[in-house]
Amino acid sequence: MRCAVLVLLLTGLLAGCARTHDHLPLAWWIEDCAHGIPRRPAELETAHPPPPMLLAYLGGDLVDGIQKPPLPLRQRAERRPRLQEAFRSGRILLQEGEVGPSPRLVGKDLREAAALADQENLDRRQVDVLVITLGQMDEAEAMRYRDAIHAVRTELDRADGGKPWTPAR
Repeated sequence: MRCAVLVLLLTGLLAGCARTHDHLPLAWWIEDCAHGIPRRPAELETAHPPPPMLLAYLGGDLVDGIQKPPLPLRQRAERRPRLQEAFRSGRILLQEGEVGPSPRLVGKDLREAAALADQENLDRRQVDVLVITLGQMDEAEAMRYRDAIHAVRTELDRADGGKPWTPAR
């Protein structure tokens, strides 16, 4: 009897300590905004809603009387047609959750592709840092978020024509 009570007590304590939020809904929400699909932070208020500071950030800004996503997500949405074209032409390749210029480019083409990739990666990193910080994520939860956002970005980048970078052999 004592063992059963002890096991139940320890199980309850361990379950209470582990934060195993599913970050895929948050990752899809973020990437939908970055792809120009209108979303509302209230959609994230599920059984495990994000902390209020994160919801406030995701609520974005009032621009000309209209509520808009946070600036980095708006910039990504505006940049998306150029990024899609660069994916399809092979000038931009996928590189472990980020994007980068094709190693085959030179001169002006390389500079332009590198600038586009740098802008995109900067906005992706900025959103991720703010989500992790404002979401008050510990290291394990931050890793789960990064895994989720990486999977969603990879899926959407490939759907936009992105191909993974592979080293020459």
